[in-house]
Amino acid sequence: MPLMRRAVDLLWPLLVAVSVIVLVVAVGTARADVMTDTMRQDHDAYRVVVAEETAQARAEWVLELIAWNGPYVDPPVARVRQTYGEGVEQWRGLVTIYFPAEWVEWALTIMHCESRGNPNAKSPISTASGLFQHLASYWQDRSGRAGWAGADIFNPEANIAVAAWLLDIGGPSHWECKAPLP
Repeated sequence: MPLMRRAVDLLWPLLVAVSVIVLVVAVGTARADVMTDTMRQDHDAYRVVVAEETAQARAEWVLELIAWNGPYVDPPVARVRQTYGEGVEQWRGLVTIYFPAEWVEWALTIMHCESRGNPNAKSPISTASGLFQHLASYWQDRSGRAGWAGADIFNPEANIAVAAWLLDIGGPSHWECKAPLP
């Protein structure tokens, strides 16, 4: 029995040390979890404050911008209006009437390429004539089907209207000139 007592006496400090280490680790881990939750709550509260301050700063900036420049309006989705020169620009109103809004810039680009806005333009190598350079051999049929029967190929409004009709029924591939599609 004295041997057993001696073993317990020797192992007891080791057992106490291990127990203390286990206890310290357990308490430390529990404390770390508590601190983590507290820190997380503080962080979430901080994020809310920052978000509110950012939103307030943005609102103040927008109000300042409006005070200086007037209300902000989102730019339209349609392509930016280009200027083609007086020859083409004089027909913008008619093109706007006959072509869908999203195709107006495309149509003016094609007109600029085909005739530079000259309603009396005539190709030196074919029968293409007018603002959109319609081929004379197709003009009578196409103008009639577009509701412009008997109209002269050099009539600017008829030429534009038939071009819009042709785009509607057959797409943009009828013209030699190409432009970015809307």
